[in-house]
This record gives sequence, structure tokens and C-alpha cells, in this order.
Amino acid sequence: MLFTTAQAKVADAQAKRKRTKQAASHFKRLDGIPLPSLDALLDGSASLKDGTGWNQACMQIALLALARGWSEAETLHKAAGLIAVHKGDSSRYGSAEKRARELRVQYRYLDGNPAYAPSIPGIIGLLDAPAHDLHGAQALLSIQAFGAAEDENEGDIATLAEVEPTTEIEPTTEPDFPHPYPGLMAEAVNAALGSATKPQPELTTLAALIGMAASIPGTYSLPNGMRLNLYAAGIAETGAGKDVPLGVARSIARHAGTACIGLPGSGEGLEDALPDVGAMLTDVDEVAHLLAAVNGSKAPPYLVSLAGNLLRLFSASAREYTTRALARVKGREARSLQNPCMNIIGFSTPHTLGEKLKAGNITDGLLGRFLMARGRDNVVPQWTMSAPDMPWEVERRAERISEAGRNPMGIAIHHKAVAMLKERQIACSHKADAADPTGKALLVRSFEKTFRVAGVLAVWDHPEAPEIRAEHVLWANKLVEASDRTMLAFVSEHMHEGEVQANAAKVRRALAELLERPAATLSKQEAKYQPASRVTRSAALRRTKLAAREFDAAVEHLVALDELAHEVDDVPGPNKSIRLLHLL
Repeated sequence: MLFTTAQAKVADAQAKRKRTKQAASHFKRLDGIPLPSLDALLDGSASLKDGTGWNQACMQIALLALARGWSEAETLHKAAGLIAVHKGDSSRYGSAEKRARELRVQYRYLDGNPAYAPSIPGIIGLLDAPAHDLHGAQALLSIQAFGAAEDENEGDIATLAEVEPTTEIEPTTEPDFPHPYPGLMAEAVNAALGSATKPQPELTTLAALIGMAASIPGTYSLPNGMRLNLYAAGIAETGAGKDVPLGVARSIARHAGTACIGLPGSGEGLEDALPDVGAMLTDVDEVAHLLAAVNGSKAPPYLVSLAGNLLRLFSASAREYTTRALARVKGREARSLQNPCMNIIGFSTPHTLGEKLKAGNITDGLLGRFLMARGRDNVVPQWTMSAPDMPWEVERRAERISEAGRNPMGIAIHHKAVAMLKERQIACSHKADAADPTGKALLVRSFEKTFRVAGVLAVWDHPEAPEIRAEHVLWANKLVEASDRTMLAFVSEHMHEGEVQANAAKVRRALAELLERPAATLSKQEAKYQPASRVTRSAALRRTKLAAREFDAAVEHLVALDELAHEVDDVPGPNKSIRLLHLL
């Protein structure tokens, strides 16, 4: 017993030491990144929260110093300002000499101590003012894939092949949506979430990305001529907190001088508003009506023309776009616009989108041009008295992009990013080719969206000399995969217009019901497979009451959506094998 207890203590200490070393190594990612809030803390110009004692401040500073590789002398030098001005919370720390001595003691005590790990939130907790830069640093540290693949010498990220990319996209109601991209996106998102009554991290991240894309004019171009305009749709229930994400997109775009408009009254009205070369952001309160209008026989003509123009404008940014001519209106000849960059941010409730959007609307291709995120349900309101305030650094970067974009600007691609993009292109093509017509329409533009998102990140990182790097592709890949999963899950859950989709829903329900039946009600054969969550094809077929042909078509549809797998169990006897179905 004593040996087991001691062994557990040793194992626990080793695990803590490993976690501490990992946390410290992750902090090396902050090297070279300006952190004005941290500088203000150390030089004594920052206001600390009431009741912040010197012992508490010392511990956080010493942990951060050790993580960043500062020596004891260097730490005391950097914190000299704070040491001088801090008001000691007791006679023990009542002088600068005593405070310096305590920091030295804490540094030596914490050096190599596995029970403690550095923490950005710990530093933020000392400060009495918002620290957007530190929130951005925390977002950077939270993306573990970056740290796992980072090359400390070049700052490059491993190729997707080295980190085993996902080519099989599984639909799920809770996709692994990425954290905001480190830096200015993270600052914008964190600032918005802090002022939101009902925080929606996924919707806010997507909206920030669209605002960033909308700040980039058509003078920026990828090597293949594509521009960086993006379309996005957020799905959330009424009252779930969509106003703040929408405000984030508008605010970022407006600081770059981008025209922000509501839904135009018609396709013609949209053409009249389009800028030459510049970017535009259109926000749509209920995007379901627009998506359903492309080939909807009952859609109003103005919506049909509007949706048709948006369909064309997604790709028209790469070339010249010619508007319609008004023959009877003097001076209203057709206009030729160079690289108009239309961006869309829209929202819808699950019920409305599922009701309006049918299989035919998907195959027309407009929805496949969108990025999609699902908002969180039943968000607990947070008390907040602060108004949304875009960080100054984000505003200034948007202005820099506008200034740099006055002249044509090509976007370079780092050699590692090229390898990753090539691999992503092949994976997206294979996935789309293997899908049914509905899935293919949703997935066929996945690579194009990945390429554009990576380009947006590159421009925001360095407006004057943008270069797509591996970390941009990695984040873009994760975002688009999450979007694809959201779309496939939504189609599977809400849209059953076609016979195959409706039958697929029946098959899913039948399998779930059979797996929940009490063992006493099962046949001997069914009971054999139930513990492994398998259902025989014959049992499921009987349960659905479908014809065999209809049943098999529905099963293949679910397999294409990665919601179902089928396998064969070889058994002795005249039948020799039993077909089994397994919900994923």
C-alpha cells in the first residue's frame, strides 16, 4: 500500500513537471510579440486591481519570467518600475528593497517547481484595465496544434502530411470550431465577447473573419488571380446573441473604409451599389430567404435576381464584372467593374433555414460558397455594462490595409504553405467526388475557401508584404472543415425534402430505436450485436418498413455523409455472412 501511494505521488509529480515544461516551451511563441499591457505592468504605469498584494504579483511575474527564459537579474531589472511604485500591502513589503527581495525569493522558489505553471490569465487578473494584447497572447497559446508543429529555428509549421490531416469530414452538431486566429482576430473576438450579454464564440470568430475579408480591396490578389472576398452564414435561435457578431464584422470593415450595406432591394440595386476594385460588406438579417431564392419557383423576382448576382459575384472578384445596361435611361450604360469584392455575413434560425432551403437550392451552388457556424443554444447571460469597443490595434491595422491596397498587391506563398495547399486541394477533391450530389455541392468549393481564408490571415499579418505561411493554412483548413461538418450536419438534421433524405431520416431513427430496446425484447441474433452498437440490416429494414431498394439508397446516402458505416460479420451456416449497420 505504501509503495503504491509513493509510486502514485512520483507519477503525479512527473506529470506536473512535464506539463510545466510544456507550458514554458509554449511561451516561447510570444518572443518578439509586443505586449504593451505586460510592459506597463512591469514598469509600474499600469493600474492594479484593488487588493492585489505584492506576494500575488510576485508569483505571477516570476512564473512568466521563468517561462520566457529571463534570468533573475533580468527579471528584477524589467520589474524595477513596479518594485518602486507598488504600495506595499503590509510592513513586510513596505519598501522597494523588501519588494525586490520577495521577487528574488519567489523566482528561486518557483524555478523548476513542478507544482506551478505560468499563466497569462494570472497576469490579466492583476490588471484593472482591459488587456486585449494579453487576451490575444492567450489565444495563441491555446492553439496546441501550432506549438506541436512549430520549428523553433524558422518559426514554420509542419506540413499537413506531418500532422495527419483529416480528409474524412464527419458531420457533427458540435464541430471542432477553431479558436480565433492569434493576434488581432483574437483581440477583436475577445473584446466583443467581453461586452456580449450572450457570448457566441463561434459566431463572433466567423464574423470577425468576414469583417477582415471585407476590409481587403480587390487590389490584393492570390497567385491564381483569386481575390479574398468571403460569404458566411451563422445559425442560431432567436435571441441567442447575433447582434454582437454582426457588429464586429461591420466595425472591422468600416475602419478600412469599406461600404457596409443591408440587403439590397434587388440584383439591379446591388449592381448599382458595387464599387470598382473596392470591397463591400452586405449583412443579411435572414439569409434563408436569399439562399432559397436562386431557383425557387415561388421566390419573388427581386430575390431571384439578387441571389443570382451574389452567386456570380463570389468568383467575379477575380475578373471584370459587367453590370446590366438600362437602355431607356440616358447615361446608364453597362459598367465594367474591376475585381469587385462582395462579402456577406448573414444569420438564420435553424427552423427557418431548414424550412426554406431544399435539396434543389443546395445543388445550385450558392450555399456551397458560404462558410457556416452554428451558435450555441441556451447560453447563460452574463452581466456586462461595457459597450462593444474595437481594440485600437485592430482599427489601425484595417486602416493600414486600406492604405497599402491603393496599389496592386500580390500575395506570396511560403514553400511549406504551398505543399500544404496542394495536399488540401487533393483531399477536398476526393471528398467531394465521393459524396452524393447534395454533399458534392456543399464540398466542391472547400479548397477555394481554404485558400481565401489563408490569404485573409496573411494580409492581416503583414499588409505591405503579405505571404501565406503554414500557420495560416493550418487555421484556414481547420475552419473550413468545421464549416463543412456544420453544413453536412444541418442538411442531415433539417432538410428531408427528397425521398432519399426522408428515408435516410427513417433509417437513422430505426437504428437508434433498435439500439435502445431492452435486451429481453430482442431476438438472439439482435442481442448478439447490440452491445457493440451494431444492428443487422434485416432488423433495420423491417423497422423502417421501406422497400429494400429504398432502404439501400438511404443507407448509401448516410454513408456518404459519414453518419453511418456498414460491415459484414462472417458466420457459419447457409447465409455465411450478416450485414451490420453502425451509426457514427
